[in-house]
Amino acid sequence: MHSEDLLVNPQDIVESIERLVKETSKFLLLVCPYWDFGERHDYYRKIRYSVRRKLNKGIHVVCVYRKNDNICKRDILSYFGYKEWPDNLQILYNVRPLHSKFYMNESDIIISSMNLLESSYNNCELGIYVQHYDFTPRLKAKLKQHILEIANGYEIDPIILNHLD
Repeated sequence: MHSEDLLVNPQDIVESIERLVKETSKFLLLVCPYWDFGERHDYYRKIRYSVRRKLNKGIHVVCVYRKNDNICKRDILSYFGYKEWPDNLQILYNVRPLHSKFYMNESDIIISSMNLLESSYNNCELGIYVQHYDFTPRLKAKLKQHILEIANGYEIDPIILNHLD
């Protein structure tokens, strides 16, 4: 049985993303145009550590973000605390014109207006958290199509795409 929750402020959104990451057992897809990759911000520290724990357990993680001239793939690698690239981490960057913000695993999805930036934490933001989703075939097909459009020619980890078949 699925359930939905309306997330009406940045704190709810961040805590829900952290919960989604912690409950991941197969794959994790994080799509957000702008991420704060700095160490100085505590808002997203728990998410970062939770993602790293999932990577250490062999969970497949795909991170998608828009081009940022100050950020390179190496910055993301160090953001998650790695020096070498783990086989189960895929980064899609320089994805333009990315505006979507959603976070999903094998059973839950969060769709939100919030970027993962410190400045967003002070904004009026809204999101929806659907747990134990049971999407119709039509909705799964549309979500898969959107993910492929976002990828824009990059290959997406097959475990994610197969889940939407």
